[in-house]
Amino acid sequence: MRTVADLMTRPVLVDESTTVQETSARMLDARVETAVVVGAGGVRGVVTAQDVARSLAAGCDAARTPVQRICDRHPVTARPQETLADLHGRLAVDGPVVVVAIDSDREPVGVLIDEP
Repeated sequence: MRTVADLMTRPVLVDESTTVQETSARMLDARVETAVVVGAGGVRGVVTAQDVARSLAAGCDAARTPVQRICDRHPVTARPQETLADLHGRLAVDGPVVVVAIDSDREPVGVLIDEP
């Protein structure tokens, strides 16, 4: 059976104090639309290009606002060895979901966009 590890990509990691502007630049440089926000204790959230766009439309000062203010603070996490079938069974939402793959120390090792 296919696992999260089979489809995950290398994550762009940003510290929770990184500005929205810097986060957006890192995502653009890596040609991805998602970054994993990390801090004390591991994964603190996930931010997408859509989150950045929404914050700018709302008047956010991207050069001063820390990304922790706009990120989803409750990301879905999975172990790389988890089967995709099991992951789908845990997801009870419509639309795309960003899944952060974490190792046994709860450190991010990958990211997966789950689209129904």
